[in-house]
Amino acid sequence: NNTVSIIINGEVAKRICYKFHVDPRRSAALLSTFSTIFQGLVPYGAQMLIMVGFANGKVSPLEVLPYCWFIYLLGISAIISIFIPFSDGFIRKDPWNFEAQKPQSQVDGSNEKAALL
Repeated sequence: NNTVSIIINGEVAKRICYKFHVDPRRSAALLSTFSTIFQGLVPYGAQMLIMVGFANGKVSPLEVLPYCWFIYLLGISAIISIFIPFSDGFIRKDPWNFEAQKPQSQVDGSNEKAALL
């Protein structure tokens, strides 16, 4: 389901990335993370249906929501990562070239890994 959300919203996310110069790799990771969070909170989402199925229908999805601590922790971690970016070191080493629409290492070949590929 994360793939579906990226396919549907990918073009909008790409336009926003290029307009505000946000690294598309970071945007894709956040899009996938937040789609997982919201799908886990929806009563008819795959995660919730599987969880209720394990209980053989003895509980409703709304009764399970207070115990979905993983989803809440994932949401808190994602929000924190927006304000305190953990991946900045990786992005600084290989920044996104918005004109060429690819990482800088693939544009000028300055990265050793790109030269090996």
